[in-house]
Amino acid sequence: MFSLEDKVAIITGSSGGIGSALVEGFVKAGASVYPVDRRSGLDITNPKDMDYFFSRILRGNIDILVNCAGITLPNPDGTENYTDEDWDRTIAVNLTAPWKMCRMVFPLMKWHGGSIINIISVASEQGFSNNPAYGAAKGGLKILTKCLAMDWAKYNIRVNNLGFSYFRTAMTQKSYNDLEMRKKRTDRQMIERYAEPEEAVGMVIYLASDASSFVTGQDFYIDGGFLNKGI
Repeated sequence: MFSLEDKVAIITGSSGGIGSALVEGFVKAGASVYPVDRRSGLDITNPKDMDYFFSRILRGNIDILVNCAGITLPNPDGTENYTDEDWDRTIAVNLTAPWKMCRMVFPLMKWHGGSIINIISVASEQGFSNNPAYGAAKGGLKILTKCLAMDWAKYNIRVNNLGFSYFRTAMTQKSYNDLEMRKKRTDRQMIERYAEPEEAVGMVIYLASDASSFVTGQDFYIDGGFLNKGI
């Protein structure tokens, strides 16, 4: 039921901590994976790179798209000092690029269906200080997912969100190494630790596989109880 045998997947941000864990997990589950990341010379914000990928590298249909690539550019000097450059870059990577990837896989899924998983964040639900672009992008991606789920269900294309709290990756290494910041963050969770990248794999495989064949337009979170922790 949870097999990805004979499935073909694209995973963006595939060289990152979570992305690389997903690639490994998908391969073990039987999928053929096209990794997309800047290390392999593919910038998801560059139209020429993506045109090259879809016209020259990709072969055949796609069953699964995981939009995992993301960046965060907080400004410690406050939101009032947030730059246009950081805003534009964050929106480009975290919102515009996933939209364009969805649009480009659509004709490859239209006739046989597929599963799209967009990686959002607990910042899609709550305001985080000094990082307006990240919250705006992830919140926008959350609603984009629901719009696509509505429009593409008739093609048997399922589109779901999967959000994370704090995973131990290169992106969060600075806060993890800061013991005071680490405690501040983990105190907000029921499970008081950072997650490991491998802990994301099972849920993504579920959403990518036929086990979730009646699931679309939904929000799932791997957050250690972050969003539901009371006093």
